[in-house]
Amino acid sequence: MSLHNTPSRQHSISEDGTRQLAELTGILWRGRYTLLASTLAALVLGAAYVFYVATPIYKSVATLVLETREEQVVDLQGVISGLPPDSSTVTTEVEVLRSRGLAAKVVDSLNLIEDPEFNVALRQASVADKLVSVARSIVPRPSTTEVLPATEAQVREAVVGELLKRQSVQNVNGSLVFHVSIVSGSAEKAALIANTFAEAYISDQLQVKFDAANQATDWLTKRVGELQVELERSETAVRTFRSKTDLIDAETLALLDRQQKEVRARLDAARAELADQRAYDGNLATASDAELAEMTRDATLMRILSEADGPLSPEQRANFDAVASRLREQSAQARNQATQDVAALDTTANALQLRIDAQSADLIILDQLLREAQASRLLYEYFLNRMKETSAQQGIQQADSRVLSYAVAPTDAALPRVSLILAVAGLAGFLLSAAFCISRAVSLAGGFHTSTELEAITGKAVLGEVPRIRTRNRSQFFKYLRENPTSAIAEAFRNLRTSVLMSNSDTRPRVILVSSSLSGEGKSGISLALAHQMSELGGKILLVDADTRRGGLASYLGVNPSERTLTEAVKEDLDWRDAVIPETIHNLDFVPGGAGISNIPDYFAKQWFPTFIEEALQQYDTIVIDTPPVLLVTDARILARIADTILFVVRWNSTSQQQVQDGIKKFESLGYPVSGLIMSMLDGKGMRRYGYDNPYGPTNGRGTSYFKN
Repeated sequence: MSLHNTPSRQHSISEDGTRQLAELTGILWRGRYTLLASTLAALVLGAAYVFYVATPIYKSVATLVLETREEQVVDLQGVISGLPPDSSTVTTEVEVLRSRGLAAKVVDSLNLIEDPEFNVALRQASVADKLVSVARSIVPRPSTTEVLPATEAQVREAVVGELLKRQSVQNVNGSLVFHVSIVSGSAEKAALIANTFAEAYISDQLQVKFDAANQATDWLTKRVGELQVELERSETAVRTFRSKTDLIDAETLALLDRQQKEVRARLDAARAELADQRAYDGNLATASDAELAEMTRDATLMRILSEADGPLSPEQRANFDAVASRLREQSAQARNQATQDVAALDTTANALQLRIDAQSADLIILDQLLREAQASRLLYEYFLNRMKETSAQQGIQQADSRVLSYAVAPTDAALPRVSLILAVAGLAGFLLSAAFCISRAVSLAGGFHTSTELEAITGKAVLGEVPRIRTRNRSQFFKYLRENPTSAIAEAFRNLRTSVLMSNSDTRPRVILVSSSLSGEGKSGISLALAHQMSELGGKILLVDADTRRGGLASYLGVNPSERTLTEAVKEDLDWRDAVIPETIHNLDFVPGGAGISNIPDYFAKQWFPTFIEEALQQYDTIVIDTPPVLLVTDARILARIADTILFVVRWNSTSQQQVQDGIKKFESLGYPVSGLIMSMLDGKGMRRYGYDNPYGPTNGRGTSYFKN
């Protein structure tokens, strides 16, 4: 699908672009004399400015190069080093050259405060300054405002600012070369200031390095003293700690650790033996005679049990219990001994642990003190070396830049650039006049300009083009038509009448409804003129003012409405004949609208109005109905049901395309198509000015000489 649609779309875009280009070309061609005059005037003004007004300005350039290979007598990297050749360094140096501090040194060096070119206060007042002074003297200042004279510091800052305006710094792409440019009214002064800038920049670099070396030496001297005191304090702390602590070395501490592990192993074994002894004692206490003999494996107990055939005799019992008691006492003694062994080993292990912890803590403290002392020693030695290097470097610094070429006094002025100014002036004049022509054409873009355009947008035929009649009031409009029957305007209405009558070849329209999108589009005047032209054919015409809210047709005709009007007749259901003013014009009767009421559309929707039209058609050949604007009220849409022809009035260069399309849609959405369009209030001068008029029409070209008025 897209493959088939793409060429068509591209062709449409191409056509639109070609059409827009043609329109733009047409606009510029129609304004060619304006373009030519404006361009020539701009060129004359540019030439006058260049040769008679502009002051010659000279530009002088000093060239600097950034030195990245700097030979040091001693190694001072990290204290005072050269500049690295990277983009950030280049940007930084450009900003240094543009700084106010450097400019202030140039101002002081050359005493530019006394130079009127840089000190505005020393200049002679220009015409513009005098005008401003007069304006300030006329306009009173507020009482609280007091103009204080500028201080010396303010004057100096103003001169610095003026110098910076005349200075420019550029870096040559991909290099470490800088161009320092100065513009001035004097060629010698421009070169002098540029060279002074370069020398001040190099001196500033040397001064910065010298100050940095002094500051570094002072700071390093102070820091070395502090580090020496700190080193002595650290070493004293180590000696004091050693003297107060019975400290062993790391090897002895490792031996103690191994000894503790052996004691812990023996303690675990003793605890296991104690647990076994306690279990054995428990079993002895609860064992039977046979179990006791089996557990102890005592020969006496086994013999006593073997000699007895049954229960033990009292003598055997006594001997058995005596042996058993002795065995239990021996087991208890073994258990007590195991308990004592466990306690002794536990005490030994705890003592060893305390000794190890104490020795470890002391060793950690000693290590920390030793590290602090070592760090203090390293810092002391490092800063001591740097202090010696810095002291040796003082007085032998080199600048990071050098002058590659000094500025010379130019022979030709840099400004004004004659060719550029003339080209810009000519182009500006052309563009301004082109913008004027385009804006003048755009001012007409809000509405329709030709009947062809109106027909193309709406798809409806334009039945007539009516020029604008410039009159002071409405009554003079109709008076003009009657007194000038051979005028171009009268002929335009005859053409409209012919188009309306012949719009339908089958039947002649008898009920003609005239409407528009908005008010002020000439609808009422066209309704009256059309009815008048039809009355001249000999038929009986009835003109109905259905725009009851305005009632403008009566003022066009210059008549006073009778007591009965359309509003009263439709509201009170009266005979429509009572509202007719007969023979307002020959063969033309008139029904005034009367005073408007808010709900008049409701009355128009009743059967009274269709009945009125049916009865009126029995007496009149044609009925012309002037209706209100369709986009503002609904009256015209209601009355459209009784019309044979609906004429839609579009004001030239006023009614927008959207308004026209919306108005037509209002009728057609109800099934009442608009029969034709009328372009009203054509301005002949405006159309000729913007190239929209037909050269053969009644308002331009040969057509104007054909009509008397």
